[in-house]
Amino acid sequence: MLKNNRGVTILALVVTIVIILILAGISLNSGFSVVDDMRVGRVITNMNLVQAKVQIINEKYSFDNHITLVGAGPYKISSSNQLENITMSQKEIKLIADKVNVSEADVLNWNWYKWNNSDLVSQNLDKNMLGDSEYFYVNYEHAEILYSNKTSKNNLDYYSMTGLKNINK
Repeated sequence: MLKNNRGVTILALVVTIVIILILAGISLNSGFSVVDDMRVGRVITNMNLVQAKVQIINEKYSFDNHITLVGAGPYKISSSNQLENITMSQKEIKLIADKVNVSEADVLNWNWYKWNNSDLVSQNLDKNMLGDSEYFYVNYEHAEILYSNKTSKNNLDYYSMTGLKNINK
């Protein structure tokens, strides 16, 4: 009779361990997803802050086009969808074009200005929004923001604020 109890006990132990491992795996996966969502949310928040400044500068520029626009540039997106170290997907360019109701070719002709840490500080923004060798590229006319450090979500890379905001759509 003692042998039968040992078999049942070991089987119960194995089943319990398997169930605990499955629950631990689910919890870890959920935790990584939350961290990833927080990282994307931080990037979008920083882009929103820069966008607000860009809109203010563009408003001033529309009244007095003698003021100097913040940032180096203008730069253009090449026909191969590249802007310096950024290579945007055709899907992301289409999202931007659809947002402002222009053609994808029009997006390639936009003027982009490169903001670095000192540009952020000049606009009373936190220089730590960007790491070393990172930049924001801004388009004043359409208030679109690109981030030089790709942000990956769901195995896709995004650089634009529009692309990041449309990840879950």
